[in-house]
Amino acid sequence: METSPGRWSVDASSFQEPTLSLIESLANKVHREGPKLGLEPAPPIYFFADLFVTLRQCREIAMLLCFINADEGQTEGFDRTKGYALQALQLVRALIDRLYNVCSLLEEPTSRAPRFRASGYKKANLALEEDKCRYGHLTDTDWPRHLAVQAKLLQASMDRDGINIRSPQCPATWLTLGRYLQSAEGKSERGKFLNRFIQGFWRDYSGLSHGTFEGLFTWAFFSMPDVLPHDMRPELTDTALRTIAVHLGRAFGVIACLLTEIQAYFHFEDDATNIDDRLHRVWNALVVIPEVREMFNARYRDLMEQKGIRPKLDLSKLRESRSSTALS
Repeated sequence: METSPGRWSVDASSFQEPTLSLIESLANKVHREGPKLGLEPAPPIYFFADLFVTLRQCREIAMLLCFINADEGQTEGFDRTKGYALQALQLVRALIDRLYNVCSLLEEPTSRAPRFRASGYKKANLALEEDKCRYGHLTDTDWPRHLAVQAKLLQASMDRDGINIRSPQCPATWLTLGRYLQSAEGKSERGKFLNRFIQGFWRDYSGLSHGTFEGLFTWAFFSMPDVLPHDMRPELTDTALRTIAVHLGRAFGVIACLLTEIQAYFHFEDDATNIDDRLHRVWNALVVIPEVREMFNARYRDLMEQKGIRPKLDLSKLRESRSSTALS
């Protein structure tokens, strides 16, 4: 970390590639080994698939944010100082929603996993029925065939999962983060931690994502550099670069939270992937960022200790230390 009066910076290479690699390793572990762990009570098989896809999506979001932050992109005609580049920062909100979904699923996998899928199926079916009403009569277009194919695929997927959205026993609708935090379910320890992500500067991501005035107020000047006074435009370039860097660190902090939640639940252990040690390395690289350090101290320092998620012991250094002690 380099510091100067009133400013600090972090070398993003210290956490980017280690985190991306760890996401992929943990995703593959969940997909291939999760169903074989013999968890009790046993979650439905699609629980592991939904976690796997969520992890893959997090990796894709992270890779996009890395591209925006990378110097190499400038040589390919990509200008990070333009408004369209900064619009990608609303993806931090998408990561927060995925962190919430994973936390909620892990609290009660046997009941929440069916609820997660059933809610999605209900909404997909509702959208399909609405499209049938609006476009199903257009027999001179591809709409009828498209709707029939989509209906068949949707029904096949529900049959495979054993979910009947028309049954009185069908699970309730999946709660969004805001509704979850207002419910009795949101009073858990995880819920109290997740409440941080709708406060303060984290709230700005929601405003940016929804296009509300507070979102416009916070980010508008990046989309209108041509109306700024000429003497202010050079400063806008510097501000854009620093803004992207700040939000990149926050995004990877949210991903570190999500990875820790999953490893705390499954606790995959083997010398080949060494998830525990790599997770500690990611946190060590990120906690120099104040808002990430706050996340770590609020939940993950204690959680990792409770779940036995510890860094790998460097035996060579231990031998050196013992040798030095013996010589003295």
